[in-house]
Amino acid sequence: MSYSYGTSSQITLPNNANDVVTYIREKLGEPVIQVNVTDDQILARIADALQYWRDYNNEGTEIIYIAHELTEQEIDQKYIEINDNLILEIHKVLQPLTIAKNLFENIDYMMFNRLNFSDYASGTGMYLSSVTEFMLMREQLANISFLFKNQKNIKFNRHKGRLYYYGDWDMLFESGQYLTYEATAIVDPEVYGKILSNRLFLDLATAMVKKQWGEILKKYSTIPLMGGQQLNGQGIYNEAVGDIDDAKITIQNECMPPRWKIG
Repeated sequence: MSYSYGTSSQITLPNNANDVVTYIREKLGEPVIQVNVTDDQILARIADALQYWRDYNNEGTEIIYIAHELTEQEIDQKYIEINDNLILEIHKVLQPLTIAKNLFENIDYMMFNRLNFSDYASGTGMYLSSVTEFMLMREQLANISFLFKNQKNIKFNRHKGRLYYYGDWDMLFESGQYLTYEATAIVDPEVYGKILSNRLFLDLATAMVKKQWGEILKKYSTIPLMGGQQLNGQGIYNEAVGDIDDAKITIQNECMPPRWKIG
């Protein structure tokens, strides 16, 4: 199915792979002329275009947070398996809550534990007379945390599918505890089909299929047709190469965030 563009039911945009195949065939001339490319070849070029478009367009990916329940085996091996093919990159692991296992890792907890209002009467609690004092103390806590709670290093390769967290696993974690990480994930077109109607993606996919068509026809360029005509596969191929370059430049210019340079 396709969804309508605006209020007109006569104008539709593709929102699944089959719709994109039909869209590309029609844009290249069908049914007036025959596009000599199989559906499987078109789908392969669509995948190529989609991969390139995702690399440069933030609409193709999103930042997500995933909570993973740890097992005893993962704690022993000191890494967790990431089997989600939609995960492209993991940026960081959020600082785990480890009050029960390692109080020194929780400086905020230790300091603010002294701010117990029930201790005011006995004089054993800390008293902050203004918001300014509170903010100054928070800044001091941040400096202390930076010195003693350094950011743990992580390593992740999506082809290996393993997330390594470099820290004392035995002290930081226990079985059944949740480890939360921030990741960049692909927006799945099978779930969110509207991304397949993106103009820049469709232009690139069409150009890539056109190049495939020209590549096939080049092999028959010396075979004469009825009426003395010949297939111009090389011309289609050359034109498609230019279309691909133009589409890639447009995607990079319109979709990549600006790179600010100071100094």
